[in-house]
Amino acid sequence: MTSKDADVEAGTGEQPSEEVPSPEDLEAEPPAPPEIEPLDEDYDDLVGPEPAPKKPRKKRRYGGIIVVSIVLIFLLVWTVMAPENMPVVGSGYLSSDQYANLGNFSGSVKTWATNTTYGVSISGPDTAAANSTVEITVLVTKVAETRMNTFVQGTSIDLDNVSIYIDDGSDTGILVASMSDHEDVGFGIAATVPLTFSEEGSYSLYVHVEFTMFGDMMIGFLPLKGVNIDDMNFDEDFVVTPAV
Repeated sequence: MTSKDADVEAGTGEQPSEEVPSPEDLEAEPPAPPEIEPLDEDYDDLVGPEPAPKKPRKKRRYGGIIVVSIVLIFLLVWTVMAPENMPVVGSGYLSSDQYANLGNFSGSVKTWATNTTYGVSISGPDTAAANSTVEITVLVTKVAETRMNTFVQGTSIDLDNVSIYIDDGSDTGILVASMSDHEDVGFGIAATVPLTFSEEGSYSLYVHVEFTMFGDMMIGFLPLKGVNIDDMNFDEDFVVTPAV
């Protein structure tokens, strides 16, 4: 037996053991991770600032402007197209030999806006040759007017029809002439009625007048009433002589 074997036999027979960590070592904190050095560039510089939120653009609304413009244009046209206010001239034209040598008539028209008196004067020749044409003038004037409403500045008329009839005793008469033209002469509305007879004789005539009455407002105008004037007889019969 060698000395080496003798050493083994002389021992306890146990193998040498590794060092076992103590419970205190196991409960100790783990080692800290290694420090990482920061990058040289700044992150905010790379990304840039966050853009501010934009306010939504308000939609332009032109509806109100368009409506106001239409209303203003309508009022302007309404005012420009208004008939000219008819002046009050009194009763002088009703008794004038120049304007009423064939006859005259006056009467009142009452509306919610005014109480107005109109005059109709008939002038022209009182004789004519058969188959020849003469012109009869029918002048409508405003004799007097009282305003019943503060919004109405006055009244005007639009002459619709002027006709001359033969009075044959019936309700309708016999139409012999109608207005060919009319104009504003400043103191009234004058209508021209060309009159022709084919047969000689003596004729009892009367005039029929129709017009629309308008109220002249501070802005624009309003139709007030349709007026019909019948049975305005000539003062004397119209005489037709034989054709020349």
